[in-house]
Amino acid sequence: MTTNILRRLTRAAVLAGMLGATVAAGTVVLPGTAQAATESQIRNAIVDQAQAQLGGTACDPGYYNSCGMEWCAEFARWVWRHGGITDYAGLDGWAQSFKQYGEKRGTYHSRGSGYTPQPGDAIVFDWDHSSADDHPIDHVAIVESVSSSSVNIIGGNQGDASVVSRRTYSRSNADIIGYSEPKFPGNSFGTPNDFDGDGASDLALFRPNAGNWHVKSVSRMVQLYGSYEYGGGGDIPLSGDFDGDGYTDIALYRPAQGQWWIKSVKRDVQLYAAYEYGGNGDIPLTGDFDGDGYTDIAVFRPSTAQWHIKSVKRNVQITGSHQWGGGGDIPLSGDFDGDGTDDMVLYRPAQGQWWVKSISRNVQLYGGHEYGGSGDIPMTGDFDGDGNADIALYRPSAGQWHIKSLKRNVQILGSHPYGGGGDVPLTGDYDGDGYTDIALFRPSAGEWHVKSVKKNAQLIGSHPYGGGNDLAVTNIPTRN
Repeated sequence: MTTNILRRLTRAAVLAGMLGATVAAGTVVLPGTAQAATESQIRNAIVDQAQAQLGGTACDPGYYNSCGMEWCAEFARWVWRHGGITDYAGLDGWAQSFKQYGEKRGTYHSRGSGYTPQPGDAIVFDWDHSSADDHPIDHVAIVESVSSSSVNIIGGNQGDASVVSRRTYSRSNADIIGYSEPKFPGNSFGTPNDFDGDGASDLALFRPNAGNWHVKSVSRMVQLYGSYEYGGGGDIPLSGDFDGDGYTDIALYRPAQGQWWIKSVKRDVQLYAAYEYGGNGDIPLTGDFDGDGYTDIAVFRPSTAQWHIKSVKRNVQITGSHQWGGGGDIPLSGDFDGDGTDDMVLYRPAQGQWWVKSISRNVQLYGGHEYGGSGDIPMTGDFDGDGNADIALYRPSAGQWHIKSLKRNVQILGSHPYGGGGDVPLTGDYDGDGYTDIALFRPSAGEWHVKSVKKNAQLIGSHPYGGGNDLAVTNIPTRN
């Protein structure tokens, strides 16, 4: 434990001193501004993160799911995320996923392409060059520095000691297959309700009687959009990054017509209008269900207990008429296995049970997990910062929060008093530290309350913003 604490303190000191910035899991923010760090600064932060872990092992301190497996990819994924990369969708425990990540985003460069690798890149290797291998990439590491003839790397699970260590290779080494550059914030799928791209969630409200939106930055306490007209009285508001630019867009589901309306408020451009997908009784939600870094649309149909999920970017159905659940279930989304794609989630109020299924693998991850009661309001988020979604409940009758890690089967927060009976609970990363926070919108007073679970500190309290008829905006509209 002492080694782990010292390593974290050292890492924080290095990053704060060298960048003069706030650095957290999933975001890097410049001091005194709301601007994301530059590409160069994030590359430096990635290298700093890797250097701070030298000597680390799979289980001490551990990197996501690294304990008990070949863990080079888990280490590289951990370093990218903690260095400030918010688009890590599709990365998993296979080194091959880093090559596929770059190929999907146009950031992969083969060794013979003439590309000069840069610090912070992922370098991928193939040791045996076997054409029969369905996972030909055998190792991935982080580029630390480069000369005209060699590349210096830091990687996990390297050498006989299986520790985080340094290696140097000739750039012409045949085992080097290529390099994947990370996709930097500002052009990636990231923090929920982040309308200004600063890596922190914002307060967002939809006013049905006026058909307008109100968005305010928590980090800067500045209104970003006020009385922004888009929608009508019967519409259901949602949000997500549908164009992959790193800024949250506004979305509406119109039940009467089964239509979606999506607009980029940053560019003031309509992305999709009267996009037909769903029916009058369907429950709409959003998430990145195919791991491409773009938000997808989804509806759960209680009458048939079916899921329908579609990529609006590609205009392709991801899953259709997928029967999973029951009529009284509440649908949600979240990445519970840490593979970079959102999973289908159901909360069954009658039994207080959770059900989670991976779309990418068509495998049930959790079935009938008991946690909660019939009057509880379910939510998801990464409250412990381990890269896997956790389950959360708000109990209006007691004004209490209950949060649990399914991955570790450990309660993170139990019977935590925060709120009252008429409050609307939400989740988001309001301080940009990479950990999900809890929030409340109090319609009766038009107030917001936001608290960091990780730091057990209130971020804002009794903050006036909104009115009694306003709807708090989320990606899952079952909380208002």
